[in-house]
Amino acid sequence: MKQIVLVFFLLLFPLAVFCANPPESPVTIDGDTVEYQQGTGKVFAKGNVKIHFQDIWITCDEADYDAASGLAKLNGHVYMTGISMGQGLKPGAKEKPVKTGKSGKSGKSGSGKTRELIKGPGIAYGDHATYDFNKKCMVMEKTRIEMKPLYVEAVTVVRPDDTKYIFNDAWFTTCNLEKPHYRFAAKHVTVYPKKQIVANNVVLYVLDIPIFYFPYMVMPANDKASPFEASYGTGSEWGTHLLTRWRYHFGDYDRGRWILDNYNRRGRGLGMTNKLETKDFGELYSSYYHLQDDLYNLKDRPDLFKQYPERVGMNDKYLEGNRYKGEVAYNWQANQNLSFVGELNKYSDEFFTKDFFRQEYDAVPHPMSYGLAAYSFGRSSLSLLAQDRVNDFYSETEYLPQLSYDVYRQSIASTNLYFQSKTTLGSLDYKTAYTGIKYSTDRAYSRNILSYVQNVGFVKIVPYVGGSASYYSRGLNAYDTDLYRGAFEDGVAVSTKFYKPFNFRMNMVGEEIEQMRHVFTPEIDYSFVHTPTIDQGRLFQFDSLDALARDERFTFTLANKLQAKAGAHTWDLLYFTPSVVYRLNHSGTGNYLDLLDNRLEIYPHANVSLRSDTEYSFHEQRFKSANVDIYYAEPKSAKYTIAMGERYSYKDNYPQDTIDFTYRLTPKFSFHAYAVYECHLRNFQDQQYTLRTDLHCWWLDTGFEVDSRRNKVFRVTFTLKDFPDLHFGFNQKYNNTPKNEY
Repeated sequence: MKQIVLVFFLLLFPLAVFCANPPESPVTIDGDTVEYQQGTGKVFAKGNVKIHFQDIWITCDEADYDAASGLAKLNGHVYMTGISMGQGLKPGAKEKPVKTGKSGKSGKSGSGKTRELIKGPGIAYGDHATYDFNKKCMVMEKTRIEMKPLYVEAVTVVRPDDTKYIFNDAWFTTCNLEKPHYRFAAKHVTVYPKKQIVANNVVLYVLDIPIFYFPYMVMPANDKASPFEASYGTGSEWGTHLLTRWRYHFGDYDRGRWILDNYNRRGRGLGMTNKLETKDFGELYSSYYHLQDDLYNLKDRPDLFKQYPERVGMNDKYLEGNRYKGEVAYNWQANQNLSFVGELNKYSDEFFTKDFFRQEYDAVPHPMSYGLAAYSFGRSSLSLLAQDRVNDFYSETEYLPQLSYDVYRQSIASTNLYFQSKTTLGSLDYKTAYTGIKYSTDRAYSRNILSYVQNVGFVKIVPYVGGSASYYSRGLNAYDTDLYRGAFEDGVAVSTKFYKPFNFRMNMVGEEIEQMRHVFTPEIDYSFVHTPTIDQGRLFQFDSLDALARDERFTFTLANKLQAKAGAHTWDLLYFTPSVVYRLNHSGTGNYLDLLDNRLEIYPHANVSLRSDTEYSFHEQRFKSANVDIYYAEPKSAKYTIAMGERYSYKDNYPQDTIDFTYRLTPKFSFHAYAVYECHLRNFQDQQYTLRTDLHCWWLDTGFEVDSRRNKVFRVTFTLKDFPDLHFGFNQKYNNTPKNEY
């Protein structure tokens, strides 16, 4: 038996007669039987055929190769690796080996050993195929292509060039079972490697049951957002409801979602979101959602007021069933210096987002509508702000417009003198909610500070002087016009820095700490704002620039930082910065300790953190605010995580507790709980409990929620594991994680 291995770079000269466009690198063919026709440049191989070309490896039962055209006809158990669609294994990743035959003297080849054929990210199986090695084009029949997490089967697949694959009578999925739990079926599917998948007339099947129809679907490569989302639930506020989202793409830079929601107590909600990205003119986000709320029907007012007692007495204009929200946001970085941002938020009433988009409401309960253009000069910036109230149920300050010029703190002629300033010029209106009451003025404001930096030994001294000047066309009273306000200010800041390294060996939550360094930065800051020429009681308070009054104080700050080292790993283990304010001659009350501010952060391990900040008023003898956050994840396997927090504000006068807990019960089940407890009411404002089940390629989330009104909601949500980024924001999550610096 004789092994015949044809390596075509040894035959370049005789093949040049027949091959006008030879492959860039040699094609190697191996098999049990290999025949080469010298006169035609054709190769015939049978039995355990193996073909290698660049990063492409092919095995099959039979192969006919024409060196002149670069065309190979492959038959029987065609197995091809090295193809790419932009979602597969990394080059060099291991896959299942392919065995070769036993060597002999009669044309048989192989060593009996195994070798790794996988050189690229994708694998293709088929009964028959034609491959063009010159153009890297192919046609394959009865095909299955695997590129984790994507799996595609088709009657035929055509690769007309290196830009796309075309699948006919195909389906695709991320479930790797022979009979997948779900699949998207389409007559034609076009895959653009590393870009996107495009399909028309798509049907979603779950366990061979057709569930949903998509007239058009585009899935960008490596996109982690699900193309289809659905959640079913029932609750006292909405009743039984089914919420669905369908993603669409009109190209790589124009995409969004269609929204269809059904509430048996409230009606049907329709909407869409769109994000348009342009190369030269920035990004545009738009959203619209409309619902004809059945609960707002005139005959159902008793039920409405029973469920929402705070809406009793509202103007009928805001109790119409035609409820909606429309949002537009724009962002454009025209060049390195010039930028534009803006938002337009229009709502039918102030409660719409709270009723149907609670997480949006919690994040931004009062969205503004504005446009801002800014230009940076390097050491200064110029901006133009236009802000208009478009929802008359909000109280807002309008800037129509306001021009601002900021000079950043900078050295004067490379000396120790520093200058900074802020100047604004604008026309301001303040409009109160639900009424026609309006306060207006034209305002010019300028604040300028001159400072000097001097190091005396190890002490840094920074004295400064400055002042502010303002003009108001109108005061709080209509007869008070053309007001000029001025205030002088001065002060000095004195600081230094000490640090000391020391050996300190200990085990802290699995970290073997071997060395620490303490950095200590004490600072004393004296500031004095002289009595303004016009008392703030004569001015309407449009924003913080108007709240200017005499102020004299000392601020003592002791900044501490503890750095730790464990092997080659160093990180900031602890921050502790207490500061105290001592007021002098304040509002005729004399001298006294005013505020004590404490900030503490501890990061003993990547999975453990503690953060705390408190503000205590000696003058009022009470805490003005206090916040504590603790996060812990089981270090070895993160089997469970827990985050707890407490919030206190003197305005509410009662603390609020939050807890977020996740526990992996088994490899297939995990439990998640989130709750907010109002201490003064002695009840929960929000409770969410979710059981997550691993269904191979899906997550099944079964959840139960209760809000402050005792509205109960039961929901079932399916999430594809390979597309975890869902639009739905049903589950709240406690936002407290260790610092990124760890």
